[in-house]
Amino acid sequence: AEAVREAYNNAIDSDPNTDYGIRITSGYRNPRNNDRVGGKEKSKHQWGNAVDLAPPRNPNARPPGKSYQDAMTDIHEAASKLGGYLALKRNDHVHVQIR
Repeated sequence: AEAVREAYNNAIDSDPNTDYGIRITSGYRNPRNNDRVGGKEKSKHQWGNAVDLAPPRNPNARPPGKSYQDAMTDIHEAASKLGGYLALKRNDHVHVQIR
């Protein structure tokens, strides 16, 4: 998640002091919790190899002029450019897993 946050911030603003946060909405899930949330049987969340990320809900915490969906697209693009990860854009989050 930290590598994605850094890539996301660097893509938006070259100032190293700028930090547009990313929320981790899901990380490790044990099999019981994975079933409860409707996760796939072989979900990489169960081995700690996946996270779900989303932009802040507060518009003032997102990059200026960016909607929630715009920020999600930016997070997806940042994660997709990192080697070794698969990034999938969902309705309300970006799923990132180790390949």
